[in-house]
Amino acid sequence: MKVLTTFTLLLTMCAVGAAQENSSPDATQQQASTSTVATPPSGSPRGQVPPEVPGERGMPKNSLQVGANVYGSFDSLGNTGSTGEGTIGEGMVFRLNNESLNRKTVFEYAPSYTYGTSGQKNTFSQVFNGDAYFRLGNHWSLHLKDAYRQTTDPFSASTQLPSPEAPNATVAIPYASQKGDTAIAELDWQASKHAMVGFVGNFAMQRYDQVAGLVSSQQPLLDSTNSSGRVFLRYAFSKRFSLGLEAQYQDLFVGDSYSRTQSYSTIAYTSIQLTKHSVLTLYGGPQRSHLHNTVVLNFFFFQIPIKVVKWTTEPTGGASYSLLMKHGRVFANYSNRITDGGGLMGPVTLNNVSAGYERDFTRRWSTALGFDYGNNKALATQNTLRSYAGTVTVKRKVTRDMNFSVSYQNLYQDQLPKQFAGFITGDRNRVFASLEYVWTHPLGR
Repeated sequence: MKVLTTFTLLLTMCAVGAAQENSSPDATQQQASTSTVATPPSGSPRGQVPPEVPGERGMPKNSLQVGANVYGSFDSLGNTGSTGEGTIGEGMVFRLNNESLNRKTVFEYAPSYTYGTSGQKNTFSQVFNGDAYFRLGNHWSLHLKDAYRQTTDPFSASTQLPSPEAPNATVAIPYASQKGDTAIAELDWQASKHAMVGFVGNFAMQRYDQVAGLVSSQQPLLDSTNSSGRVFLRYAFSKRFSLGLEAQYQDLFVGDSYSRTQSYSTIAYTSIQLTKHSVLTLYGGPQRSHLHNTVVLNFFFFQIPIKVVKWTTEPTGGASYSLLMKHGRVFANYSNRITDGGGLMGPVTLNNVSAGYERDFTRRWSTALGFDYGNNKALATQNTLRSYAGTVTVKRKVTRDMNFSVSYQNLYQDQLPKQFAGFITGDRNRVFASLEYVWTHPLGR
């Protein structure tokens, strides 16, 4: 009944929006305000993200947005012993974008309620994203970010922050109540016209509970907590070429039992602007890690814990490329890092490759293609997990303030050895559709 009521409300708003669109010009175009403070990119090479999606108006500066949405999804759940999981839901979104001479803040809060159609119970979810930039003077600046997720959907549980310490999102887990948070604080000092020194602190955590969608489980999902600190120095030789050096310490805890991984790395990096709209970043260096772990051998009637202590030295690094075109963009990323096992394994070395292409065909129609590959190799054992994911999304701007989108995703996941304890999710197919109306109000008018 609540979903039908929300659909009726959205259809009413759609009609109002269509009338507004036919009678008045685009309010977003009328604002056309210029930014009062430009947020510089992070000096850390792994803090870079591809440019914004072209064609999407995004949120106008100095504005408040309030919206409502309805959505539905179906997940085949692979070979988990279940026939699949369908959900429908409704939610709201609140966004604030406020800028002044020396400050820029963007906040988003999105609560929602999902109704499960089979094994998954009705659940409440919420998402919070905060991004604040402060210019502390002519040479100092502070950048704060936080992303929090409380959800049962494994495909929306990962944070959106560009952090090397963010929880592992390449592994697909069953539907489970989970909470994740990633926070970043970066203090930058502009030492000279071409040199910058920065200090970065990261914290990330992932918690799991109430597993659904499986007939039985051999082990619970593994929580993780990750904290780290980074110091970097960057020197820009020109507008298109810069070099830098970064040192990092990382402290990772995984699971209820004692599993701790400490890593130390030194990374050199370079950022090259190939053309006016394309950027290539390369980074790499040595990494030293210290693992304290407890491996439990399960013999059905009893268990034997075995302590594992290991020092390893290996390379770490990655690359990113982005190309912004008039009506689309292309981006690709590669990274090699130590992280959690995505809830299914202990600490792992993750090799991750992702690529995407987005295109605006008209003012109303756009599409996006994405590919993601992750190779997770456990640090304490010989277990490995590989995942391949492909996603296609089509978006339609129904009116000035209303958008409709539909996505399809296929994920294949393979584990070696086949019999090691954990969840075997196998092939999965997922369809997701949403309809959203967002009302925008300019601030200070």
